Amino acid sequence: MRRILMLLMALAAVMQLAGCAPWPSSGLKGEFSRTLGVNLTDGHVVEEEDTHGGFLGDGDTTLILTFTGENRTALEKEIAGADGWKALPLTENLNRAVYEDYFGGLCEDVPQDLTDGWYYFLDRHSEAEDPEDDSGLFGRGSYNFTLAIYDKESGVLYCYELDT
Repeated sequence: MRRILMLLMALAAVMQLAGCAPWPSSGLKGEFSRTLGVNLTDGHVVEEEDTHGGFLGDGDTTLILTFTGENRTALEKEIAGADGWKALPLTENLNRAVYEDYFGGLCEDVPQDLTDGWYYFLDRHSEAEDPEDDSGLFGRGSYNFTLAIYDKESGVLYCYELDT
């Protein structure tokens, strides 16, 4: 009986702590917040689409958010200090992925020649040796990656995830 009570108390503590996360725990904002390591709670949703599903879970997810005022300033400070974010411009491979219509979706939304802002790339493919390195992106038969691009000039964050 004492063991059950202790287990229930531990479970209650875990559930309480789970509700104290610095960003949303569900939805696309929550998923991308955890992946990107920044709080996207205060972003205004411009576009939100997730086509994942089916047996293998293939599909893509697009989330476009705008940030203004203090929320924009806070996000930019957070991105500047977060792991995995790099200053624009994009690498040659990522530039090719975004603008040469290999993956659709994101390509039509991201403005050309962004130079002021940051990007985040995570190669989630099982063959990726370094998840932050995009050099092997086009050398495989399938794609599993997350890419986010923040345009500092406009305060727009483009988030994209692809699984094939």
